[in-house]
Amino acid sequence: MRATERPPDEMVGEEEMATNTAGGAGVVERECEGGLRRPALPIDKYEEDIVRAVKAHPVMVIVGETGSGKTTQLSQMLYRAGWTKETAGEAAGEAAGEAGKSREAGGTGKAMAPPSSKQQGCRRVVGVTQPRRVAAVSVSRRVAEEMGVELGQEVGYAVRFEERCSSRTVIKYMTDGTLLREYLSDPSLSQYSVIVLDEAHERSLNTDLLFGLLKQLVVSAVRPDLRLVITSATLDVGKFSRFFNGCPVMSIPGNLFPVDVLYSTDRPSNLVESAVQTILDIHCEEGEGDVLAFFTGQEEIERVAWMLEKRIRAMKEGECGEVVILPLYASLPPAMQARVFVKPPSGSRRIILATNVAETSLTVDGIVFVVDPGQVKQKQYDPTAGMDLLRVVAISQVQAKQRSGRAGRTRPGKCFRLYQRPVFEREMAKSTVPEIQRTSLSGVVLCLKSLDLPNLDVLTFDFLDKPSRESVEDALYQLYVADAIDKEGRITPLGRRMVHLPLDACLGRTLLAAEELHCLEEAITVAAMLSCDKILVSPTTSSSSSSWSSSSLSSLGRDGDGEEDGRRRRRRRWRGARGMSGQVIDEEEGRWLHVQQQKQQQDKQQDKQQQESRFLLPDGEGFGDHIVLLQLYEAWEETGYDLQWCRDRGLQIRALNFARNVRRQLVHMMKGVSESSHDRQQIHGLSSSAADERSSSDDDGREVERVKKKSSSRRRREKSLHDSGRRYYGFQDLRKALCVGFASRIARRMPRHNGYKTMAGERGKSSSSSSSSHLVEIHPSSTAALRFDEDGLLPEWIIYHSLVAVNRAFVRQICVVEESWVAPLLPKLRDVDVQRLSGLGPCSGEGHDGKNDDPSQGQGSDVVVGRSHEEEQNNAEERAGRRVGGGCDNSEKKERNLSMIEGARERYLARKRAKQ
Repeated sequence: MRATERPPDEMVGEEEMATNTAGGAGVVERECEGGLRRPALPIDKYEEDIVRAVKAHPVMVIVGETGSGKTTQLSQMLYRAGWTKETAGEAAGEAAGEAGKSREAGGTGKAMAPPSSKQQGCRRVVGVTQPRRVAAVSVSRRVAEEMGVELGQEVGYAVRFEERCSSRTVIKYMTDGTLLREYLSDPSLSQYSVIVLDEAHERSLNTDLLFGLLKQLVVSAVRPDLRLVITSATLDVGKFSRFFNGCPVMSIPGNLFPVDVLYSTDRPSNLVESAVQTILDIHCEEGEGDVLAFFTGQEEIERVAWMLEKRIRAMKEGECGEVVILPLYASLPPAMQARVFVKPPSGSRRIILATNVAETSLTVDGIVFVVDPGQVKQKQYDPTAGMDLLRVVAISQVQAKQRSGRAGRTRPGKCFRLYQRPVFEREMAKSTVPEIQRTSLSGVVLCLKSLDLPNLDVLTFDFLDKPSRESVEDALYQLYVADAIDKEGRITPLGRRMVHLPLDACLGRTLLAAEELHCLEEAITVAAMLSCDKILVSPTTSSSSSSWSSSSLSSLGRDGDGEEDGRRRRRRRWRGARGMSGQVIDEEEGRWLHVQQQKQQQDKQQDKQQQESRFLLPDGEGFGDHIVLLQLYEAWEETGYDLQWCRDRGLQIRALNFARNVRRQLVHMMKGVSESSHDRQQIHGLSSSAADERSSSDDDGREVERVKKKSSSRRRREKSLHDSGRRYYGFQDLRKALCVGFASRIARRMPRHNGYKTMAGERGKSSSSSSSSHLVEIHPSSTAALRFDEDGLLPEWIIYHSLVAVNRAFVRQICVVEESWVAPLLPKLRDVDVQRLSGLGPCSGEGHDGKNDDPSQGQGSDVVVGRSHEEEQNNAEERAGRRVGGGCDNSEKKERNLSMIEGARERYLARKRAKQ
């Protein structure tokens, strides 16, 4: 079925194979400092060369192939070389004599200066960045084990909303976003002696920004002693070397054994089906060794796992051995991820179903076979439409090589590519499109604006690969609407506070508006809940996914009976071998069948209870998803964070615990960015509560008592308003804060049907360009939190958290807002001079004379926050009717005429549903 020819460039030759074996890699074990023994790695014999090069050159690139050991060993090499000593004097002294030769050797920098007095007496840190939090956590744990230290002491990690470091930490693994936030607080990165940007080939958004910022830092007089190391498995070394002024490049081999790359002979019509069949063929026909198969996401992984389990069960006795089916994706709980690294029982084969997180971030020993369908799910941002497009796209040649490199670490391996060789050679891009060219840049632009760099023009910043002009202009527009920058493109006081929050601009602006509206506690809760993965899981998905991923002994069943079924299959094989003992086995099978039937009945009863309990979940009073999330967290809080309460309602315990932790940290962060005395007092109260949570976490009784007392007056007020029928007022301040924060994501319902039109469409990004608004639908997952009127129509005005195009445009995470809040914001959504915002000054085109014709543009959103509801209603009614409800252009009239028939039909169906 498949061609067996291997491309020459993807084959490890016999000579290299012999060299690796002779060198002891993969054969000779090496004892780590902590006493742990590990196989020798290719990078080990390059230690002296690496240390010498780091001392001599401010910047260097290390290309280490998959399995070379660069991620875990490079930081330890620098530690042993003295780069973390208290004064860094030894390393600096040795480097000073050698750095002067760097230009002769192709280097880029100056001699290393002696450490400053501020730096002396301080332990320096080797910082290593990872593009994913799961990699930062798992690798730091591994390095701590090898060094024989406790995680969080000498070796630690820091990721978004989570950190395990101490004053003793000298090796720190972190996400690139964490290092970027540290740069904003300390532009000289004074605690670090060496920065290692690992997995640079993935070209994450934050890593690309760090390239430009750190390039300026290492060649400046501020940190001549800082060293920057760029590492990757596959990299366009020439491009990186040129960007860093001709820095040296070192290559380290990685493959220990040859890998056969096999291509499909045709184009599969169904990649999932083809992948399942290929995995089964490997399991039944190939020798020992674990299987790693790549898929686009969690849903696809769960589907494949169920298909595999079902087909393996249907096989005849003795046709294949036991398997352990293991999922691996970023949102999987850490305990479930750790199971991937556990060796299977003797005679069993691991089948690991993973997303692209297993391409480079994690290395699993024992993988011999790789199944590569050649696709990846990628989020792409369309700046013209202002929406995220979630697409399944073809991987690049670099990614394909990364995937094949997962095999062959412990023995010769095979990679089954479910696409033809011409597809790889001619149709696949050579490298992955950098994230900076396919995602929203509002965070990047705000970061650059906050640095106050002289003559900064974000349109001409020194990026390795420049983003499109449209993306930068869209980011400037988003920041201007969020009051983070003014009409001249200067960062505002609000923007300086927003940049220190690890949230997107809309959520950050919401929290600052909530301070003024005295609903900060509720806004922080909503922001924390929005930072989670899926919180609500359907009973069927929950039971199916948890069952097959919870056993580690056999292939796992959809109904949770995988372990029992595996034992039954083993008994059937034993019965065929032992013959006369069949009667005993049959009796034992009967007992297991009885247990299985009981378990199935219990599962069905549990699913029924979960479905019934969902009627007890909050409905948001009809105001949308944000209010549902707030009510959900507060209800859980009132139970004393009871886990059984979550299980009974089909809620993800891990997601809620993550939200709880995020909430604590946001409280602390908001205290840091608070300005007014009132804000500090409010934040101080919240911070004390968070401290109470931490100090009393071991005492459930005290926790429950504290929760019951917390915010009792506010809860009594809301209950009183609820009983009196004025539910709307209870969430008015929070919804108003959300309206201010999400001003760029306002949408208005069409007159005759439940389609919506975004209001941020008619914006003049320059004097001669503008983009049109878009017709969207509310995602079905969000309509449950809204209410229909008597005509079957949804609320007229909403804000949305995300706009995603799958087969059509949907808005998700909805909150209902009022027209009187929206009207003062609408003028700011139009007539924006983006060239002026970028720092180039006003356009020469007509209508851009630098004057602010509309006073509401200069005031930002203060018109909403600073006035009472009655005053806003009186002052905005006429203007709202003129600007919003009145004239619509010809295209909108045409859309309305064309949709009248469809609108009538939708109204009728909606009214029918509402009555039911």
